[in-house]
Amino acid sequence: MSKAQSRRRFKWMLAGAVLLLPGLVSLGLWQLERAEQKRILLQSWAELHPHTRLPVDRRELEARFYPVVLKATLDQQRYFLLDNRQRPAGVGYEVIALASLESGERLLVNMGWLAGSADRAVLPEVAIPDGQQALQGGLKLIDPGLVLVDTELAAGWPKVIQSLAADKLSALLGATLSPYELRLQQPIIAGLDLNWPLLRMRPEKHLGYAFQWFAMAAALAGLLIWSWRRLRKEEADEPI
Repeated sequence: MSKAQSRRRFKWMLAGAVLLLPGLVSLGLWQLERAEQKRILLQSWAELHPHTRLPVDRRELEARFYPVVLKATLDQQRYFLLDNRQRPAGVGYEVIALASLESGERLLVNMGWLAGSADRAVLPEVAIPDGQQALQGGLKLIDPGLVLVDTELAAGWPKVIQSLAADKLSALLGATLSPYELRLQQPIIAGLDLNWPLLRMRPEKHLGYAFQWFAMAAALAGLLIWSWRRLRKEEADEPI
């Protein structure tokens, strides 16, 4: 390959790097924007005042979170164990209770997480409290795409389920269920883990990704400057 061909190829590589640089910077800026959005979201959750009713319009559930304090009576006999729920302590269940609100509406309440037994046939025992309870937590819409994996649920209670499906559970319970899941923030049953992940990716993670994109952009910019100076020097040194 001649020097002219080599230099021409080098220029094409420089042109490609120049086009790539704005993309890296844009990705870094986008991550900064996402970090700010998450920061505002966390702050807004902390400042929200709980409601005392279910939302009339589902659009009220901004960012899949709606803080409430609801008075309800829990079904002591019938509850579900949502299977394969992971925590730092291991794999276990989330306890899903059935709440009857003062308005007459029925709601699935996630009471928290507890560890499972090494023997899958042995289910944990949960004492659902009697009487009217003040349930404080956050509402989220149940994903309509989720379906029960089990083709048949075992007789008796509690029943182990693989996912929430309000329509199927409504048919099983013989009661119309609200399309929401209430995740408690104040414990009703001692020993259940209520450390819900509010966000899959916190602002600090986005800032870390932004730093990586900007670092790559800075390295590429430095390489471009060095390469351009080298190219200019070679052209200046080349005899006319």
